Amino acid sequence: MAEQGAYGGFWIRVLAYAVDSVILWIATFGLIVACAFIGPAGAVVAAIVPFLLPLLYFVGMQASARQATFGKALLGLKVGDPGGERISILRSLGRELAKIVSAIPLAIGFLIAAFTSRKQALHDFIASTVVTREGPGHVVAALAVVIVGYLGPVLLVMFLGAGILAGTMAMMGGTILGDMMSQQAAKTSKPPVVATPAKPAAAPAAAPAPSAATASDIDRLLAPLAGMERPNSVRAGPAVLELSTFFGGSGDPKVWIKVHVPPAVSAASVPVARVTDAAGKDRYDPKHNLESEFFQNLQLSAAGSGTPRMEGLRSVNLMKGTTEQDVQKIDGRLKLAVPVGVKTLVFRAGDAGKEQASGNLKLTLTALKGGNAQFSFKGARDSVVDVRGLDAAGKAVHRSSSSWSGEDSGTLSYTFDGTLERIEAAVAFELVRREYPFVLTRGGSPAVAATTPVAAAPAPAKPVAVVEPPKPALAPAKPLAVPEARKPAPTKATPPPSPEMSATAAPEVKAPKAKPASRRQAPAPKPATEPVAAAPSAPKTSLAPATPRGIPQPRYGDLVSAVLARDAKGVQELLDFGKWADKPDRRGTTPLMVAALLGDTASAEALLKAGADASKAESTAREKGDKAMLDLLQRYRATSRQP
Repeated sequence: MAEQGAYGGFWIRVLAYAVDSVILWIATFGLIVACAFIGPAGAVVAAIVPFLLPLLYFVGMQASARQATFGKALLGLKVGDPGGERISILRSLGRELAKIVSAIPLAIGFLIAAFTSRKQALHDFIASTVVTREGPGHVVAALAVVIVGYLGPVLLVMFLGAGILAGTMAMMGGTILGDMMSQQAAKTSKPPVVATPAKPAAAPAAAPAPSAATASDIDRLLAPLAGMERPNSVRAGPAVLELSTFFGGSGDPKVWIKVHVPPAVSAASVPVARVTDAAGKDRYDPKHNLESEFFQNLQLSAAGSGTPRMEGLRSVNLMKGTTEQDVQKIDGRLKLAVPVGVKTLVFRAGDAGKEQASGNLKLTLTALKGGNAQFSFKGARDSVVDVRGLDAAGKAVHRSSSSWSGEDSGTLSYTFDGTLERIEAAVAFELVRREYPFVLTRGGSPAVAATTPVAAAPAPAKPVAVVEPPKPALAPAKPLAVPEARKPAPTKATPPPSPEMSATAAPEVKAPKAKPASRRQAPAPKPATEPVAAAPSAPKTSLAPATPRGIPQPRYGDLVSAVLARDAKGVQELLDFGKWADKPDRRGTTPLMVAALLGDTASAEALLKAGADASKAESTAREKGDKAMLDLLQRYRATSRQP
């Protein structure tokens, strides 16, 4: 047993612990910095290092042949059993855990080492250990380590503080400048001033007349798209459906249908009946969880060039084991909805609780605060064809997201990137629906498609009064119950408003004789005595003007659509507009993973420059054996600073 004078005293043990603290601080800082370069898993490691490293350090060093940490060894101290012998790992672990007990009562458990005969702290008594002095102690060296270790960071901050502060301010300035540029892109041109609606008069006692839209009006709005003849495509009424060259495999096969529709269409869906191979075997997987009615709906966005149109993508899920060559023919239907008699409803914060109506939809503003707006609705929710927010200066504020809940009644929520003064909702008096069967064949041509709809939707149940004598209502011989044409995803941003949205008001007035094909002709003036007009009376009341003065919008509604089109410029356009480069879908697939699957290095590099996580797409590139894509991802991952 060691003599009494050979035990390690209280102050020498404090100095040894201070040395160990400096060593642990340096090691912990270095590990955390290293974790910043290993991707998302590094964040988990960095979170546990400050707790796990000290435990491993003290337990392992004190149970080693040295019987001491670096701090204790520098001062000639050792940890042992009552006889001074080496302790086991379990006893060393127990001693470290017992330090929690020593610290609980105001650290008195540590202080008693100054008064006990063998200089034992409370945790030494619990673990039955002693700290002995077995050699000379280098006190001066230990003090130097502590001073440099504790004062070094302070001096570093003093000397480098100005540079760090300048760098931080530069980063903040860059962020602010980027936000300003994004907002400026949404405000490039001043939107038309919308007149504040007068207080509505009492409703007339006369019975309302039906919508004035005629079959010729709708046919004019649904004029077939011209110049869309392409291989692997088919015409369905006025639209063109195109079989995408992209095929998704890897155990979850799917094929994409690109749909081109006239600008007047506000919503479209594509139910699929069969996907057959050359032998006539059906390869379609209708029980797939992404083949519900919700996922049959398209997110339409304005096409970037060529024929004015709206575009959307429909992914079709296939049976496992299906190859690209197995997809020879797709049978399905195209459902279109055309808004008729668009009316602009204006809401301000003071209008909370007040109900406004158009056609068979009633909207009530429940909250308008900052950039958030919430409505309750009753009726046909998809009659809301667009919602726009304006600030106090009358400038449009970019809408970042929207969500909804309920069917015939529920709530609508919208989030904008700025403080709102008012909300303008474009609500259709009715939605005229058309449905077209199609057979999309590999190698097919648009010329072989039928253009006759199978049915049209009936007129609305609750029409409003119009000035003109009622024209024949657009009602088919056999009404067709068509499910909702568009259901925006609860967490995803709604596609940008169509530049042609105001054109949907044209069917409510007589067709202009000079230019019967124009949808931008202003309707005839209405008498001031009419409380409700079936269509805006002047272009300034239109929510989305068809002229180039409207708010500039990207060519695609989301990054995945641009990536699937292999349009790197379209991807960059969306990124400049403020889209999140790494936003995953419901299954966790990011735009970069889709670009890696397609082998599109141009789109991939644009996403990587915008901050997309390269590690998420590496396995896809490695599975495809795409060396160029893999090199690109690894190069960006090596320079990534993601935690």
